[in-house]
Amino acid sequence: SDSCTLRSLRSDFGAFSLTSKMTSAAAPFTVADQRGRKVQESDISSITSADSKRVSLLGNRICPFAHRAWITLHELNAQDDVEYLHADIGPTKPDWFTQYLSPYGTVPVMWDQGKIVPESLVVMKYIFEKFAPNSGFYGGTPYEKSRVDLMLGKLDVGPIYGFLMNRDPAEEESKKQALKTMLEGIEKIYEESSPIGPYLLGEHLSAGDVALVPFFARFIPVIKHYHHYDMLDASLPRLSSMWEHAQKRPAFHATAVDAQTFIEAYGMYYERGLKGVKSPIARFFSSPKGAGLSFVVGGAAVACAFLLSRRA
Repeated sequence: SDSCTLRSLRSDFGAFSLTSKMTSAAAPFTVADQRGRKVQESDISSITSADSKRVSLLGNRICPFAHRAWITLHELNAQDDVEYLHADIGPTKPDWFTQYLSPYGTVPVMWDQGKIVPESLVVMKYIFEKFAPNSGFYGGTPYEKSRVDLMLGKLDVGPIYGFLMNRDPAEEESKKQALKTMLEGIEKIYEESSPIGPYLLGEHLSAGDVALVPFFARFIPVIKHYHHYDMLDASLPRLSSMWEHAQKRPAFHATAVDAQTFIEAYGMYYERGLKGVKSPIARFFSSPKGAGLSFVVGGAAVACAFLLSRRA
């Protein structure tokens, strides 16, 4: 899925409250500055009605997938045409949100005059088609479009989460290598597409860049904090350049959350990884050699049980 699952995030983030971490948390976020107010139950009818004239983007500031759509709004100058609404994904998330506003159980989700558009990459494309179809956001030439498609198809964020959540020293290097291999593959796509850059298609930022930026914004500081590892080292010059330039863009500043907030929120992913750490004995029995011994031990146990039952 290219979205944050509300059910899993509810347990992952536990009691973490983004609102309590933001400036002026006691006051509603204003629509004018696009920080987004919290969605209310009273919004349901006007958002989902077939007669609705509203266009709304429902997201969450912690979720990198939702951030993709939020940045896209600003990059394509559609922020004044779409109301951004923040949805809680912690324990305070109301049941009515999943029941009526996000039946897929994910964010981001967009509603356009009563019609639902889920999934981050789908929402990004929808914003492009509706508000800026001639912007070149997905490339201007057939080749450029193919590079964006390739980038979106090859981007696999699984190794990021896998490395972050790992607490098993025996798997640290393999998880790190999986992350590095993924980033090296993306680096190669950037080099082939535009050797100079700074973006995937050269001087102009595209959907391929926006799909990646929210993950850098979160996991560069988070992984460095918990694993003392720099995701973007000297071996990834194109990605490093893209990230450096992307951070300076107005759209990034308009949608940014401070690194410390991400460190605290995703620390719960890191702590959750501790529950999955195997003991040395468990690691042995899950290895090829241990699996064979496990079969022998299991067979011996069955044989002993059979003999004891015969004696009884």
